[in-house]
Amino acid sequence: MRISSATRTELVVINFDLIIDYLKEAHENSSDEKTFMFNVRKSREFLREMKLALNMDYDISKEYLSAYRHIDKLEAAYLFSKDETKYSQAIELLEKFRKAWSEVSDPDNKPVMHNTEQMYAGLTYGRGGRLNEYVDTQANRGFQA
Repeated sequence: MRISSATRTELVVINFDLIIDYLKEAHENSSDEKTFMFNVRKSREFLREMKLALNMDYDISKEYLSAYRHIDKLEAAYLFSKDETKYSQAIELLEKFRKAWSEVSDPDNKPVMHNTEQMYAGLTYGRGGRLNEYVDTQANRGFQA
């Protein structure tokens, strides 16, 4: 729901949220090697998508690319060494970027996705005390070509 109603800058903020959440999840589960590696790798994958989405026609994109590469190096070092300072540095930079993007996000901009279905969700109890999820959808849904 958050993604379908997001503007372009809000999508960037959502990406930073995902990167940070995966990295924090890895930190919280550093004793479980499999979970730790999975979460650091997912964080790096989302960061890679941020790098690939840059429009290199603009000079600022080169600055972002450099910063994203630095964060990626910190995450890679954290993945292989579990060095707390690398984790702290990466989180600090990611949170600064997230804050900056959320501050420049204009709520008056239109969402990237148009003509998406309106979601009304709720929970109801059915027979036998079973919990049922209900989602009301409209007939006119999806993207307009």
